[in-house]
Amino acid sequence: MATVTSPADAVADLVHDVAVVHAQRAGRRDAGTRRPGAQDHE
Repeated sequence: MATVTSPADAVADLVHDVAVVHAQRAGRRDAGTRRPGAQDHE
């Protein structure tokens, strides 16, 4: 696992990893992309 330099970096990495996993489970091919409004579930 990569070393992080701040809690914010750790959170960003975790959020990204979770988003990728959810996208892959949904069968999406754009798992690595981010779109405006994608965080509306909070």
